[in-house]
Amino acid sequence: MILQTAQDTKFYRRQRAIDPIHLLDTLLEVLACQKKVDVSLLHRHYMAKHHKISYAAFYEQLSKDAFVQWLRLLLARALTTLWSQYWEGFSALWSFFDDVRVHDGSSWAINDSLKEKLPGRFSKTCPAAMAIHTTFSLFKGQICQLQMAAYAESEHHFFPYAETGVLYLFDAGYVNQAELERFAQADAFYLTRGRSNLNPYVLHDHMRNRQVNKSLKEMVLKKGKNYDFQVKQKDGEYRLLLLWNPQTCCHVRFMTNVPLAYLSAKSLGKVYRLRWQVELYFKELKSFSGVGRLLSSNQNIIEGLVWASLLTCTLRRFLVLSAQQTKRLSTHKAARSSASFFPGFLKAWRETGAQAFTNLFQYLRQVMTFSNPKKPNAFTPFGEGKVLS
Repeated sequence: MILQTAQDTKFYRRQRAIDPIHLLDTLLEVLACQKKVDVSLLHRHYMAKHHKISYAAFYEQLSKDAFVQWLRLLLARALTTLWSQYWEGFSALWSFFDDVRVHDGSSWAINDSLKEKLPGRFSKTCPAAMAIHTTFSLFKGQICQLQMAAYAESEHHFFPYAETGVLYLFDAGYVNQAELERFAQADAFYLTRGRSNLNPYVLHDHMRNRQVNKSLKEMVLKKGKNYDFQVKQKDGEYRLLLLWNPQTCCHVRFMTNVPLAYLSAKSLGKVYRLRWQVELYFKELKSFSGVGRLLSSNQNIIEGLVWASLLTCTLRRFLVLSAQQTKRLSTHKAARSSASFFPGFLKAWRETGAQAFTNLFQYLRQVMTFSNPKKPNAFTPFGEGKVLS
């Protein structure tokens, strides 16, 4: 598949000094084990592990458009095949939804010389920056949709494709009532933080089972009380949840079209906590997959290495999640200790094939368990075996 995708994207037209398989091996190993990555580091590693090639020729290959297209195609194919069920501990949500997906974005600074092509939002402190807008599947433990852009572009341009029967979790920055209504029309579900200036027309109070028929600002909301309203705005109807936060002493607002018969307001508040899983993914990607410290002034090299970083993270998470049996394994611990097993696995994979997976899985089951086995399961916010209410 590696050679075929290289040929399909015209990155590998004829026999050259740079072999796509050797180059991918170099990218995966360096990005998994090094915090700062530049072309010279990749070049030295390639020559040490494979064969000699001049720096100029190596740089020229990585600066081509085909390099970006090749890695993007590899990642797309990997995301469709390299996944293992991530959230097995609590199956009640799967009786309501085909999947629960978290949509969010993350950004990082790049070389200032790219400020014209990839501008950031802060021209003085961070003139050049890029961002990825991802949809993270809690069922698979991997991203399933991905868009890359300059950080200066608005989040509203990168809403995910709505799939029927899927629950999407959004942050407040992505709130766009017209887009949310499009999700509802596609028979998809959404749960998102609402802005503090929301003022819809309240039709019904579900918790107290009574008609309201007044705007939200006209109502007196009591401290320490939760509310579950059916509201109406110009783009349609939805549920507005006001959940009391005792730490901040204010109501947290959520917008959703999940039916009341599926989940209560309190349960939806617990489901929304699962949005933190995508932040853990971003932490793993930026701190332990090289994407946060890519040192180059060439746009193609930067974009290509971002796709390679995502591919590295995808492969590593697949290996850890596939090794899980009776005990959950920590993807964070595996990311931090990649140097202890990732290079050896890549070498064994080239030499022994499937046997490398068997040996690696045994190692991961012994070493990558959670440090505190009695820690509550982060995947089951309602508790094991409890019924949603």
